[in-house]
Amino acid sequence: MTTTALAVRQLETWEAEFADIDKVKAGALLHKMGVPFQITEVMLDLWDNAREIGGKLVGIGKIICCKIIEFVQRNPNLALGVALGVSASLLTSMVPWIGPILAPLVAIIAIPYAGIAGMMIDLRDRGESTDSTIQATVLAAKEFYRLVVEIFQAIKETL
Repeated sequence: MTTTALAVRQLETWEAEFADIDKVKAGALLHKMGVPFQITEVMLDLWDNAREIGGKLVGIGKIICCKIIEFVQRNPNLALGVALGVSASLLTSMVPWIGPILAPLVAIIAIPYAGIAGMMIDLRDRGESTDSTIQATVLAAKEFYRLVVEIFQAIKETL
């Protein structure tokens, strides 16, 4: 079986898996998870992107959005931690004169710190334990890169 055929099969499997989720339901899920409106809007704009692959029309945007929703549902506190870190950076950037200078520093510190703290909470909630923040960092990176690799492996033949 060719690489393209395997990619098409994987994409078809995901399309069948996400068949019961429509754009409105996805928007409601994102809102319920606390995803900011601007990010929800961008994701729902992506939703409608489709490509013809192997003679079949595949909703690439829908698949990517659903995989991201799956990731956030699997790691809610990690996602919340990252969102809090981004929010802290954005709020810092609004401080007159010094804010734009401090915002990148706040982002570099707050986003990873809050994300790792969230990942540690997610691990605890799943009954898994971690001995250190380094281990939680590695696990968070693995979760994120697994998401990215899954998506890119499936769509690389379409680009």
